[in-house]
Amino acid sequence: LNCILPNTFSLLHINVNSILGLEKSQGVDLILKSNKVDLLVVAESKLGSDTPTSKFDYPEYEILRRDRVVYRKSCSKALNCSGGGGGGLLIFVKKIHKIVLNYTDPNFETICLGLHINKRRCNFVITYNPHFEMRNDHIKHLKDMISKFDASSKTIVVGDLNQDFLSNRGDKLKSAMSSYNFSNVITKPTHHQGNSDSLIDLIFTNE
Repeated sequence: LNCILPNTFSLLHINVNSILGLEKSQGVDLILKSNKVDLLVVAESKLGSDTPTSKFDYPEYEILRRDRVVYRKSCSKALNCSGGGGGGLLIFVKKIHKIVLNYTDPNFETICLGLHINKRRCNFVITYNPHFEMRNDHIKHLKDMISKFDASSKTIVVGDLNQDFLSNRGDKLKSAMSSYNFSNVITKPTHHQGNSDSLIDLIFTNE
């Protein structure tokens, strides 16, 4: 990681598919101990209430969690649960940045975060959508979250959205984000399976 530059803010988003694995937890540990990342978003943490936050103790960082959810495929309802399904979010924020908003959505795996960075307010919508089939509900949810912020303020949307921007499976999300003047800054595939590449881990900004 080469992230330390004067007056800059570094954001790192990683998808670990369970941070409880030894290799993955050691990798996150190395990243945080390097003290180079201002905001680390760990998607698919696969954490539940049986894992205490004290397991992740880094003096330089504030820790936020939105634990995994079990989704009923027959509808869009979600239930908080430590077993099976869902992904979970684990977020580390450097304590030098004042948190002025911390909202955890009760129905979606989303955390809205407001930080003071270099004397300026910056908003983050950090989210995970577990199924492509839930895209319509999740897009509506994103619109609701973005609408809570002043349109003139800097806002960043980041997450594993499971809507491929390299195919027409991402068209609805592209249209929705464009209508709010957000553009995606990630251009290379983020997911590889066999001979198939997809771009489902995205970072949007309105600047």
